[in-house]
Amino acid sequence: MSTYEYRRGTRRAGLVLGAAFVAIAIAWLVASSAQALSWGTAAKPATAPTVSADALAVGLPKSMVVLGGFTSQRWPVVFDVARGAKRIPLAAVGLDLTCSAGEQFSTEDSFGHLDVAKNGKVHESNLIPPQGSDFLGGSHSLTGHLDRHHATFQGVWQLQLMFKSADGSTDTCQSGSVGVFAEL
Repeated sequence: MSTYEYRRGTRRAGLVLGAAFVAIAIAWLVASSAQALSWGTAAKPATAPTVSADALAVGLPKSMVVLGGFTSQRWPVVFDVARGAKRIPLAAVGLDLTCSAGEQFSTEDSFGHLDVAKNGKVHESNLIPPQGSDFLGGSHSLTGHLDRHHATFQGVWQLQLMFKSADGSTDTCQSGSVGVFAEL
């Protein structure tokens, strides 16, 4: 699989993820207290959803919670936090990669079934297996922290992919350390 074929395949797979990113971005804009609604001549600030201190002390509802935000590369990031915040069933992000041959492209990455330690720490690192004759595999990692109220996640995401070039050399594409921040 060449770099071009990989990018083409991730575009198709990314349509659903892209729709989720757009929905979260729109919800964030609507809920942002910095945004103002202006209809006709009257303009008033949009109300931001609030959570009482008592509700935060007890914790969020025991059902699934979705956190959304953006990376330091300005791509959306989404975290599903499961009941009791002991697990993150899905974490997904968009990333920009720069290759050793000079090419740049964007792709998405995800993790499933992440364990959350009692102190809120999350760390996962996996190898990505080779696929076909041109995609040599790679690795990705996520390190971060889910706050005690289960309302924010902050961390660092890294992705590295390796491709076999036409001349037989290896082209390594990396995101570098990308900061991620997501909140209710």
